[in-house]
Amino acid sequence: MKILLVIVFILAVLGGVTFLILKAKDKKKDDCSDGSCDKPVDPCSDGSCDKPVEPVKPVEPLSIKLTLVPNNEGTNVPEGVFCSRTKSIKAVEVITGNDCDTCVVRQWFDNGTENINNKGKIEIFPPFTTGHEFKYKVTIEDVSQEVSTGKIK
Repeated sequence: MKILLVIVFILAVLGGVTFLILKAKDKKKDDCSDGSCDKPVDPCSDGSCDKPVEPVKPVEPLSIKLTLVPNNEGTNVPEGVFCSRTKSIKAVEVITGNDCDTCVVRQWFDNGTENINNKGKIEIFPPFTTGHEFKYKVTIEDVSQEVSTGKIK
């Protein structure tokens, strides 16, 4: 008798599970009666696939290269020489890999002391005193580079 009860119980459970599975299948059929469940989803339905793709620009490393150029025009000073008669000293910068122009800090130093009147400028004007050394420094974030005139003649 016990075996008969166990068999009836197992059949009842299997019947209930089968009923639930068939009911869920019928519901899915009702949700997809228009055939939409069988169609693949179009990822470009919004037209986004028709737009041209911008190429990715490679990230260029930050690099700072500096040179100083004396303006000796109209003097007896040879070209390229820094002298007390030089009319101006201009810094030439080649900066690559920087996307923040406002992050560039420019400084001039006279014998190691910062000349705050020329901060941010790329050209300075006399007086250039014999024996003094002028340096130009550029800093961007934690990268800096400086260049020197050597001793003024």
